[in-house]
Amino acid sequence: MNKTLTVAFALLLGLCDASAITLLYDRPFESNPPPQEEPPWMTVDVDGSVFTFKITTSAILQSVYFKVENPEGVSIPATYSGVASTRVVNEQNFDYNLAFDFGVDYGGVGTGTYAVPLLGWDGAFLMSGEGFLSVAQFGNSIWAADCVSVPVPDAGSTLAFLGVSLLGLNQARRYWR
Repeated sequence: MNKTLTVAFALLLGLCDASAITLLYDRPFESNPPPQEEPPWMTVDVDGSVFTFKITTSAILQSVYFKVENPEGVSIPATYSGVASTRVVNEQNFDYNLAFDFGVDYGGVGTGTYAVPLLGWDGAFLMSGEGFLSVAQFGNSIWAADCVSVPVPDAGSTLAFLGVSLLGLNQARRYWR
């Protein structure tokens, strides 16, 4: 029984962080005019090591910036042939240290969905001094993502969590007989 409970507990720990995060870019900085479309102008879904950028505005996205623990360890796989690249940002007056640059050859990307796989991603964002998880540069404007991310539970993880919980309750019932 102890082995069963140990396995169940280990599975529960592994499932606790198996959720996706969605960032909503819906705040222009005060000096930047907002676009004419309704917010959010862009969403970023982070599911494991895949970042999916969905742009809903007609403005051209050039770069998206994040603050992470180890930006040097994050990269895009060599087999990826999409429109994005990553770079480490080392500017003193800028609180973000990892950049995704889009449309490197032609100055940005427009409306659409872009999935970018990463290597070395540890899954943790750090909060900037301004209180945002990320900022995006669209032309001459910079827009911020809400500082509160929306957790989206994974349906498979939820079912596995329920199954492991029932297994644990069954074993506890047998133990207390």
